[in-house]
Amino acid sequence: MCKIKVTLEGLVKDYEGTLLAFTISKCQQYGIVDKDFARSHLQDCYLKFNKILDRINSLDEGHRLNYLLTVTKNFMIDKLRRSNKITYNSDYINDQNLHLLSEDHLALENHDAIDQIMSILSPVEQTILDFHLQGYTYQEISEKINLPTRTVGVKLFRLKAKVRRKFSHLRFW
Repeated sequence: MCKIKVTLEGLVKDYEGTLLAFTISKCQQYGIVDKDFARSHLQDCYLKFNKILDRINSLDEGHRLNYLLTVTKNFMIDKLRRSNKITYNSDYINDQNLHLLSEDHLALENHDAIDQIMSILSPVEQTILDFHLQGYTYQEISEKINLPTRTVGVKLFRLKAKVRRKFSHLRFW
């Protein structure tokens, strides 16, 4: 695929509808029904996109939208976490609210399955998963637990594979 350079105006023109719908959907997921918040957040995202336009332009068109959606989602999580609009409590992974192990939804429906999953993970894997579920980026996790960013990514990938192998009878991804 060829890489077509875009400007911020081009991103807005090409992806505004998709990004707004995605942002509203994520707001609803976090219990925020204010569409003005979604629009305001999207405006903040455009400012962020402008700062990382070189990175965006390094992607081919097929990956560009996924990257924009990921940045939009992560930026929202960070913003909500900083404003205390979403909170995390230590019981989060021990009840039926475990619903995001990555960008995809899990179909875990009972407390015992979650306990079983946590029991097969090492303490480091549990810590990484805990931070990941809170919405921290790999970079933030690496800073918190003093591991290289790439190691965090590899460990998260491997723990997901371990969970998939052990619990193949459950629907994960």
